[in-house]
Amino acid sequence: MRDRWHTGFVDAAGTGGVLAQVEGRTSAATIAWLNAQPASWRAGITHVTIDLSASYAKAVREALPDAVLVADRFHLVALANDMLTQVRQRVIRETEGRRGRKTDPAWAARRRLLTGHERLRPETFAKMWNSLIDTGDAGVTILQAYTVKEDLRSLLGLAGTAPERHVIRTRLDSFYRQAATTDAPEAHRLAATVEAWWPAIEAGLLTGYSNDQVSHCTSSCCFGWWCGMCPLCGPVFLMLPRGSDIAGVARGQVVSCSGAGVLDLGRGGT
Repeated sequence: MRDRWHTGFVDAAGTGGVLAQVEGRTSAATIAWLNAQPASWRAGITHVTIDLSASYAKAVREALPDAVLVADRFHLVALANDMLTQVRQRVIRETEGRRGRKTDPAWAARRRLLTGHERLRPETFAKMWNSLIDTGDAGVTILQAYTVKEDLRSLLGLAGTAPERHVIRTRLDSFYRQAATTDAPEAHRLAATVEAWWPAIEAGLLTGYSNDQVSHCTSSCCFGWWCGMCPLCGPVFLMLPRGSDIAGVARGQVVSCSGAGVLDLGRGGT
């Protein structure tokens, strides 16, 4: 049976773009592709950025044991947004006995809650905050979850700024304290996830690496077509846009990559 999920391998720090796309998102599929590459190429990989996938983490540890694992910060923000949405939905169900309606302040603010604080006008933020405070404990719980989300965004915002470790620790402690303050189990689970993945998250803050290149590639391409051997990477895939005519693609064509030492792993659907 054909797997609808694929794993993309991308040259994250150089100009090589998509190196390969293989069927499946298991550790076995990932390990198989990595082990098929020349040992000298694997030895040159210093960092691997992934979403929070235990399968990918296992593959990196086994096939690239000397590479530093980097957790993609954009997936962490998505987890924080999901946490906040889950809190909002649960609180409305518990207090109103139904799903949210447009007359509910929490439902009306659902998009603003997911918007970064710095992107909200002061009057818009004040209106959202005060309308939820006025609903009592339910609104306070939602705003606590919102603050947890924003504290995590503040921490992740250090990526690429060459932050000192004491600055990272200060913002991490603030996130943990806020998560501990709320009774929302969703926030506690998010904090536990951050703790479990912290070495890889910290590596992302210190290096600035992320796997956004994978997201860009997998969102605009639909399939991989084997087209030759790169002297640095071994087998590579040429990613063709939807509707492209592949009849003229030469299987002997060489598509080279920079070999800059940073590899992205990302999943994509077909």
